[in-house]
Amino acid sequence: MGLIDFNMSGTVVNNNNILNETRYELSMYDFENLTAKESFEKMTDYRNDLLNHVLKFMI
Repeated sequence: MGLIDFNMSGTVVNNNNILNETRYELSMYDFENLTAKESFEKMTDYRNDLLNHVLKFMI
């Protein structure tokens, strides 16, 4: 008998789920028209907006 976890317990799973749900998918426009810094800022702003929204309901 044994236990297989696949990283499915603990707080890491919650963190991974939140990060996956607030992920911004880069589009062709992003690749063709934005610098790497602009793309990173766009992804970060998107994630921060969603996380702030989610956290409003967790408190």
